[in-house]
Amino acid sequence: MNGKIGLRAFSMLLAVMLVSVVLVPAVSASDSKSKDEQMSNRSASEKALVHFGDLTEMRIADEKEVYTKIPSSIKNYDLVVFDLPKIREHLLHGDQLTVYLEGQPYTMDLQETTIDTEAIATGIHSFTGSLTGVEDSQVLLTVGNNVLLGRIVIDYTEYFIESTSIQDSKSSSAFLQYVYSSKDIVPEGDTIPIDSHPLSTHAIDEKAYALKKMLEEQADPRATVTVRVLVATDSQWMTDEPDWQDTAAAIIQYCNYDFNTLGVNIVPIYDTSKAQQLSNDPQIISSPLSAFKNYFPESYLNSKSADLGLYLGGYDSSFQGVGSSGGYDHSSLYRYAWAQMADDPSTYDAVLKDRAIVTMHELGHAFDAAHEYAPYQTETYNRAYEFYEHNQYWQTVMWGCFMKSAWLQFSANDGFYGDANHDNSRRITETKGVVASYC
Repeated sequence: MNGKIGLRAFSMLLAVMLVSVVLVPAVSASDSKSKDEQMSNRSASEKALVHFGDLTEMRIADEKEVYTKIPSSIKNYDLVVFDLPKIREHLLHGDQLTVYLEGQPYTMDLQETTIDTEAIATGIHSFTGSLTGVEDSQVLLTVGNNVLLGRIVIDYTEYFIESTSIQDSKSSSAFLQYVYSSKDIVPEGDTIPIDSHPLSTHAIDEKAYALKKMLEEQADPRATVTVRVLVATDSQWMTDEPDWQDTAAAIIQYCNYDFNTLGVNIVPIYDTSKAQQLSNDPQIISSPLSAFKNYFPESYLNSKSADLGLYLGGYDSSFQGVGSSGGYDHSSLYRYAWAQMADDPSTYDAVLKDRAIVTMHELGHAFDAAHEYAPYQTETYNRAYEFYEHNQYWQTVMWGCFMKSAWLQFSANDGFYGDANHDNSRRITETKGVVASYC
């Protein structure tokens, strides 16, 4: 949800302003300028919740310029700008880069993920890894020409680096960004289903179903497959967020983080050729998935060598939920998925993690991963899972309702993220060969 919120740094600025009023009741224009510069220097010298030392600058901005871009559920945040060329240079050269989280330094052990070749060709690079010496930590970074996007996890506390999509007034290229942690989030709005995915797995005829089962049995679940996904969007998202390409690349990286462990490489094919047509379609708000397929029929997917089609939609849909897909056994929509990129009145705020959860969820359906409740499924084990850790409940990514506590992980029979009756990972390894053969 969007709304007016406060900054960590704003309270510091207000205190400085009050002191200035008390000590200097009247100043000249030149004095005022020097005070402003001093104030800017003081704010720049402060350290953000998440920063990269001298490669990060704090910003103090008029709240009116940014509050519509930052969800009101994020109660505290810091505005920052990064030295992107130097950060990218460090990472591409394999140099050690230190990140500071709440003042504590950590060395990141990162490797570039080279699956998204189209993004790399435009200067967008993604990195995956961990914090050196910190057990079970996770780091996901995407560095583009204008923004740095990221998620860092320590002991189930998540630290986020997001973009406002607003040009920084002091930089010719960088965008104003904000950093915060999961501890700063207070969910607002109602909890809603992510989608209205049909419960029945028999939407296709028996002959087609039998053919898929035969192909599943012939496939090697240990093999690694490449699934090419055409990623399309509309003019609305491109206009609302000029850095949408960086965000799209980051979403794909988040999805690949767990898909890769299951032997699936999601390779995106970005396509904006019909962005304006999608925006002009009268059904784009009420029936985004069907409208998407109308402009990207299977023949078009085949012409682009795409197994699946994914629509990252820039509108707040009136459709029930914030995502949709036909699912593995749908007769006509089995190759299609839609995820909403716009904020919603529910707890869905359309920050990067929210978007990644919904996108990964809908792609999961394309591999026959199911919700926690799916009584008419032929398979009885492909179910989402809820687990208890660090004094709260968490859900795997296929959970039916959108939850801020959802984890970017498919359920698995590992005694932690699931068990023999909650094992979407198994189902994905069974169906991945079929999905990879669509084109």
